[in-house]
Amino acid sequence: MIDNVKPQAYRWSRATYVMVAATIAELYRDTDCPTIWDTMAKFAVAFKVDNPRFDSDRFRKAALAYSDNMERENA
Repeated sequence: MIDNVKPQAYRWSRATYVMVAATIAELYRDTDCPTIWDTMAKFAVAFKVDNPRFDSDRFRKAALAYSDNMERENA
């Protein structure tokens, strides 16, 4: 579970789990060692397919901000 996020804050369907698994599998087929940038880009494409209004820049900023916060908490 994602730290600091209540389970009620999100509800994922089986289709979401399949999309996440497929995106991760695609990443590892495409490259030996995907970077965070590769990962964010692949997920942004998958989310955009699901929701044409998806904002990939906002997603990238949020993911990086969350990552920065995690690093500070674990330092």
